[in-house]
Amino acid sequence: MQPEPRAIVTGAASGIGAAVAERLRADGWAVTGLDLAAEGGAAPAFDVTDEAAWDALAPDGAAALVHCAGIRGRGAFHETGLDAFRRVTAVNVEGTFLALRWCARAVRSGAAAPGFAGVVLSSAVIRHAVEDQPAYNASKAAVAALAASAAREVAQFGARINAIAPGSILTPMTASGWEDDAHAERMAREIPAGRPGRAEEVAGVASFLVSSDSSYMNGETVAVDGGWTI
Repeated sequence: MQPEPRAIVTGAASGIGAAVAERLRADGWAVTGLDLAAEGGAAPAFDVTDEAAWDALAPDGAAALVHCAGIRGRGAFHETGLDAFRRVTAVNVEGTFLALRWCARAVRSGAAAPGFAGVVLSSAVIRHAVEDQPAYNASKAAVAALAASAAREVAQFGARINAIAPGSILTPMTASGWEDDAHAERMAREIPAGRPGRAEEVAGVASFLVSSDSSYMNGETVAVDGGWTI
């Protein structure tokens, strides 16, 4: 019997990360879930901005990493202080850089499984910027650029890196917006699908991107946004 392939999922305690971890387990993966708030107490707390934590994370033949950890930051451009901007970019940009550097080192050293696949979360805001979130908009554009850069470097080792750009997905981080009737009505008009996405719908795309079915995809940023960015 073939052993279960191993996947590492960050941000696995809630939202999209939790849905990805659940989907991959259903697909037959052995999933290691990492989160700043440990997943159900079953996994150690993991800070994606901590370089030493990434250095200590053993690949152990992992076949995939799905990096879902991230934060939002609200505030008008003219009111956003540099500390607030840096707080968002530290998690979303530096955290993604460290995740992708970990992938690059794992595949170069042979510590990852052959055909390794990495997936990171960008956002639909890279094509449809939203107001009052300059740090978030910028950080998610950087995520897509980092994924493309990493994809170039790891391809020679038979590995792939892709990104997902979710639109408005109903998660604990976004639920408050959809509870506002005016916001919900406006978004329902703007999104051709007429509704927010579900975390499980993003997880399905992540499942595809770490599978052999997407073996000829590398460096892509795949929109999962109900047509919002058409």
